[in-house]
Amino acid sequence: MSAFARRVVAAERGRDDDVVLAAGEPLVQLFAIRRALLVLCGIDPGAAAADVRIELPADLVIGSRLVPLIFFAALLAALWILGRRIGGRWAALVAVSVPLAFDATGTVSPIQGPADVLGEIPAAALIAWALIAVRRRPWLAGLLLGCAIQAKYIAFLAAPALVVALLLAQHGVPWLRRLRSLILPVVCTGVPTLIVEIGIFLSLGRSGYLGHLRSTKEFLLDGGQVDARTTVVEKLATLVDAWRLPGVATLALVLIAIAVGTLAVWRLAPPERRALWRDERMPLLAGALVGLAAYVGWWSTAAHTPLWPRHPAPGVLAFAPVLAAFAVLAIRSLAARAPAGAADPMRTPAGERGAEGASPRRAAAEHRPGPGDAVTRPAGGPGAGGAASADPPRRPALRALGVGAAAVLAIAVAAQTGLAATTALRAPNELAQQREIASAVTELDAPQIATAWSPTISIVVLAGSHLALYDAPPENIEGAPLLMWNDRANNGDISCTGAVLLEIENVTVCAAE
Repeated sequence: MSAFARRVVAAERGRDDDVVLAAGEPLVQLFAIRRALLVLCGIDPGAAAADVRIELPADLVIGSRLVPLIFFAALLAALWILGRRIGGRWAALVAVSVPLAFDATGTVSPIQGPADVLGEIPAAALIAWALIAVRRRPWLAGLLLGCAIQAKYIAFLAAPALVVALLLAQHGVPWLRRLRSLILPVVCTGVPTLIVEIGIFLSLGRSGYLGHLRSTKEFLLDGGQVDARTTVVEKLATLVDAWRLPGVATLALVLIAIAVGTLAVWRLAPPERRALWRDERMPLLAGALVGLAAYVGWWSTAAHTPLWPRHPAPGVLAFAPVLAAFAVLAIRSLAARAPAGAADPMRTPAGERGAEGASPRRAAAEHRPGPGDAVTRPAGGPGAGGAASADPPRRPALRALGVGAAAVLAIAVAAQTGLAATTALRAPNELAQQREIASAVTELDAPQIATAWSPTISIVVLAGSHLALYDAPPENIEGAPLLMWNDRANNGDISCTGAVLLEIENVTVCAAE
């Protein structure tokens, strides 16, 4: 967490010392905006922190987890739209399945699922919707990117992808005009940050704001991580393993997608390859390639960052599904070469396919002759041979392959959902138990409690105390009780050396030394 977060929460408590809290930047920014509103209304924020309580209209746990879940649904909706535009329903289905297959739970700093209260999923959803808007509403794409940056600073790495997509979308326009078209989106990108920074300035004052700028600069330069020492090979291997598939299978799928895409383009004649850049889908391909390369390239070369796949997750969740949809388009292109008269989806510009991504059956329905149109029947009548038939021959093998792939996908999703549920049930406490323990911890009336980065965080938050990590500098957690598991295996190197203040079920709270 940045020093700004510590200052704002410390000010919220009416203290001058820094407090290390396990809270996200969006939550702290809400504290800053709240304080700014109190100042504008002439209310002392320090007194308000003690006297004013906000009653939430929803359960704290369920309500907070619904927010990222809504963003995850928005991410899937955006990917379905992008996949449908690129290659039809099958491409949309594959695009939606990519985030479902991503697994960042295998580290000490995980994304525990679609309802985890983190900024990665909202940032990915906003980036995906920016890709949808970048062609026709670039100002909206910029505004969405600005909101994504406020959800997670690392979302800024998506900016080059949107710039490339916008520039290439203006085919035939002079480059000077293309560059001028970037001005409004860039301004809109800065609007959300400007609003938040104004709130921070009103909250912290001039000197506090200058300190916030310095700490933000340091945070952006080191990513909040300075102790890890990792290599490019370790990072790439971790990313390959961050899927609900064996690592070998993931690597094989990536290589097959690259090979299929290369072969599909190689099959085209030189004039057709040049014509691809006029297709409205190509800016999405170029933008997704640049975006994924930016995230994976930065993370793999940032040797000071740990092996946590959630760091590049916004780019992986937003751009990898787009590339998977293009892989489906390439497969369709290779499969469309056999029937006479069948349209190659890569040779047919998106604007000429009727509804974007429409299937041949839907296209035939849209062009069904009307009552006054002449109907041309193949020579020989209904019993004529296949050479005279106007309908392309059905291919049972491809249909069987598609049904089999859908079945495998459904089974895999169901199996992984069950596995995730089983893993969640292995937590030391269920929510009802955590509420009961938190109620007892509340009776201690401790304004701040230190604990490890573990499920005990939930208990401290539910108890209403400010949360400090036990490995923070001693001066930051001075006087704070320590909450820990009774089972030493779950505590790592934490030990209780002070008097025992509370012992309930499998949790102990010790007094500060």
